[in-house]
Amino acid sequence: MNRRLITALAGLLFSLQSLYFYSLAASAQRSTQPSARLLSRSLLGDIIEDGIGYGGIRIGNTEKELLAKWGSPAQITPDPPQQNYLYSLDSGEFISVQIKNGRVEAMLLLLHSPVPPAPLKTKRGVGLGSPFAELKKIYGNPEKQEGSTVLYVSQGVGFQSEGGLVAAIIVFQPGKPPQ
Repeated sequence: MNRRLITALAGLLFSLQSLYFYSLAASAQRSTQPSARLLSRSLLGDIIEDGIGYGGIRIGNTEKELLAKWGSPAQITPDPPQQNYLYSLDSGEFISVQIKNGRVEAMLLLLHSPVPPAPLKTKRGVGLGSPFAELKKIYGNPEKQEGSTVLYVSQGVGFQSEGGLVAAIIVFQPGKPPQ
């Protein structure tokens, strides 16, 4: 797998961990003021579409379309030549949307412990918190794999594991994994 891809994914995970600690610090304020930065899972749904997107945001949408649909992100992290818009769902998951040249290029949906009662899932049934070993049964052999990351490049989806469970789902344009 391309080292730039691994570096980019590591950067996304680091950014999402920062968002988690930010959300913990802000949690006391949420009890008195609703946060505009939390996205409602009941409005966005439970299904991640391989190679397409999630929650009404599609790979290829413009930055303007993303902001109109989901509002301002909790954090924007530059990662030249792109930037990552970080969002948090009210059910605890995190989403990093990679913007490149003004368009959504990829999405990383990250599990937050504990696994919610109804975790986000792909249309084929692999969800955040699913046993990582199930991937091959459902998706077959990955086209690319390095360490805990597997990519099904032609399908526009990838997965990262932690502790034997799916910890993150990556969505991108089929044939074009994020760089």
